[in-house]
Amino acid sequence: MLSTLKTSSFFVLVACAAAMASPISSTDQEPNLESRADRGSYTVSGLGARKQTILGAGGNTLDIAIAMLETERMETNYAYGDNKSYDAANFGLFKQNWGMLRVCGQRGGFIGQSESQWNNGARLK
Repeated sequence: MLSTLKTSSFFVLVACAAAMASPISSTDQEPNLESRADRGSYTVSGLGARKQTILGAGGNTLDIAIAMLETERMETNYAYGDNKSYDAANFGLFKQNWGMLRVCGQRGGFIGQSESQWNNGARLK
């Protein structure tokens, strides 16, 4: 029984290794990935420079990812407060809302401010 288990485990490992080592097919039934490179991408002018600015200011790739999720061009030229007010208003590259800034924004000096002081978040622009 033990030798049968060892043999079948061996064949499973060999099959997995073969599957992982197989190259991507370029037959008519399964086109190579390179032939689809023209889909799903576009250029955003100046994006690389803005990424470098974040890295230069001490940010990391996670900061860049968050900024890219918030605005396509990683800019702060969206509507004031993101068309919101008071604690819901968003400011800065990462669209941080005033409710979070006034509770957690020690670095920006926002901690302890009131909800009615939400316009102070515009400093992040």
